[in-house]
Parts: sequence; structure tokens; C-alpha cells
Amino acid sequence: MRYLILFSVLVFFIGCLFISSCSSKQNKLSAGKWRGTVELENATVPFEFEVEPRNQQLLVTLINGKERITLSSVEITNDSVIMHVGLYDAVLKGSLDEKEIKGNIFKAGVKGPAFKAQFKGGPRFFIDKSSKPASIEGTWAVQLVSESRERSGVLLFKQDGHQLTGSLLTPTGDYRFFEGVADGNQFRLSTFGGAYPYLIRGKVDENGQLKGEFISGGGITQISGILDPDAKLPDTYGKTYLKDGAEKFHFTFPNLQGDSVSLSDPKYDNKVVLVSIMGSWCPNCIDEMAFLSPWYQQNKDRGVEIIALAFERKNTLEYARKVIRPLIDRYDVEYDVLLAGKIGGDSAEEALPQLNAVLSFPTTIYINREGEVRYIHSGFSGPATGKFHDELIADFNAKMDELLGE
Repeated sequence: MRYLILFSVLVFFIGCLFISSCSSKQNKLSAGKWRGTVELENATVPFEFEVEPRNQQLLVTLINGKERITLSSVEITNDSVIMHVGLYDAVLKGSLDEKEIKGNIFKAGVKGPAFKAQFKGGPRFFIDKSSKPASIEGTWAVQLVSESRERSGVLLFKQDGHQLTGSLLTPTGDYRFFEGVADGNQFRLSTFGGAYPYLIRGKVDENGQLKGEFISGGGITQISGILDPDAKLPDTYGKTYLKDGAEKFHFTFPNLQGDSVSLSDPKYDNKVVLVSIMGSWCPNCIDEMAFLSPWYQQNKDRGVEIIALAFERKNTLEYARKVIRPLIDRYDVEYDVLLAGKIGGDSAEEALPQLNAVLSFPTTIYINREGEVRYIHSGFSGPATGKFHDELIADFNAKMDELLGE
């Protein structure tokens, strides 16, 4: 009888271990190429990423044309996965088996669009490769019309057979790197950097007229235009300006340590100062920071300072440290970054009452050694825009050389 009891206890113990091991089974994220889709109200936006094991960790890299965005970290617990983007305070959370993920995008802790992804799920866009693609490559002058506004822009395409890459420029900035396909006389391109999914689709008719749609979480913008190698954006200077009677630009805001920093501090006396109005949630602002940081390191001994004024989703130092510190570390930023307020409504105008308006992020203010505002530039054309980016950088360097030479 005693042996029977001991045997029963042993069987029970082994059974518990078996059940425990089954219930805590941890799925794996298969290494290789994945195809994902984000569900917006008006469209499904495809994207691609690659999973690579390295140094006992998993690297997840989003792919948009030649752009690669490596996410900061991946957590897998049982059948759940959390992928931290490392930018925009964005996280992808979902349920996982080895070859499929289903979940949602979260920004600042708020649940957003649903997404799903399949391992080796096929190309970004499915097309009939037997069809001959129309020639779409080039620079297109376009009009962008939504329910709330109409504006001019530039659409850029590079083409290799069916494959397309490109970008969409507006007076307030660009939408970065797109990748897609030409399918007959139609085209489809998408981009997803971890927070904002975008889709461009349309066609070119027999008269060479382009008609299409730009689709985002904010809705649909109609696109129409013509091929124009000389297409340009409207003037991006002078949209924001000092109000009448405001002779000097001044402010006082805390840095990430909580210390007040003012443009009147001795550190900025007799120096050219560049003020960047930005936010960690803003892709164009991050592109500008990626340019300004090495530029400052190379030029700071010439008598120049840079101050970034960050408007964030929450107006607390705790939150600012959470979202700005990773940017400072990623881009090795040595200039001051201050918390200027919360994004939304007229908050930027209220924080900076000498300005008529802040129409875009980033907005860049050039101040000479006497403390006079010389130029204010709206937006930033990033690396995805090719010659437009090169022209912006050349113009920036010319203006800085001018001010530093005075």
C-alpha cells in the first residue's frame, strides 16, 4: 500500500511538470523575411520586415526601399510578442506563433490600427508579372486635395521594371521612403517606419495625367499631376515669422535635467544660434536631427549653437526623458534639447507667442550673433527626396556660412 501511494504521488508530480511545461511553451519568431499588413479605415497597407538572430538576440528590421529601421528590442513571452520600435514612442504588440503575428500598433500607450504578419508571406504587393508596366519614373508636379485643405507637392518615382521606389514631398516635409510596384498603368507604394503606415495608389492615363490617392490614418488625400522634371515646392521660407513689434526671439524652457535654459544665457552670447522646433513623434524632425547632430559636432568651434525645442505628447519631464533620451543616444546629440510643451492645438503658438504660427514640424529659426532672427524655414526634405534633400542641405550650409561670416 505504501508503495502504491508513493507511485501515485510520483505520477501526479510528473503530470504537473508536463502540464506546466506545455502551458508555458514559448513560441519563436522565425528568422527570415516577413510580410505584414496594417488595417486602416480606407485601405490595407502592406509592409515588410526581416528577423535575424544575432548575439543571442533577435533583430527585427523594417524595410522600405533602401531604408532599414532596426527596432530597439523584441520581447517574447509564451505566445505574445512585443516589438519596441525605439522611435515615436511606438510599440507593436501581438499574439505569436512561429509563422504568424496578429496584434495592434500602440503609440504613447494608446491602441491603434490592427496589423498582422506572416513568415514568408510573399512580396509586398502581388501583381501579374506577365503584364508590361507603364513608364512612371520621374518627377511629378502634383496637387494634393483633402477635405480640409489643398496644397502643391512633388511625387518622385524611380523604376526598375515592375519595381518602384519613391517619396511624396509637401511644403511641410516628406513622407520618407516608399516601395512598391508598377502594374500595367497602375502603381501602388507603401511605407511603414513602425508608427505611421502610408499608401499611395493610382494610375497614369493615356494622356500622361496621374491620378491617385494618398492614404493614411488621417484619411484619403486625392492626388493629380503631370510629369515635370522642374517641379518644385512652394517657397518654404517666410510662412512662419515674428509678429510686428517682436524685435527679438526669446524663451525659457527646461532641459531633461529640469534646469531652465534661456536664449539669453551667456552660453549663447555673440553666437549664431539655430532653433529647431521639433518633436520625437515627427519623422521629419528625426531626419533633421540626424543631419544637425554631426553638423554641430563638426562646426561648434566656429561660434554656433543649436537648441531643439521639443513639443511632445505629454508635457512632463518624465515622459520627455523617455522619448527624447533614446534620440539623443541614437544620434549622439551634443546640443541642448528642451521640453517646450505638449503637441496639439495652438500649444506651440502659446509657448512661443512672438511667432505668428508654427505651421510645420520641424520649423527651423536662424538667429545671428546680435540675436536677430534672419530666416525661418518650414519643414525638412529628408534623404528619401534625393536632389531636394541635397538642395536643402546646400541652402542650409550657405545660410550658416553667411551668418557665421558676419
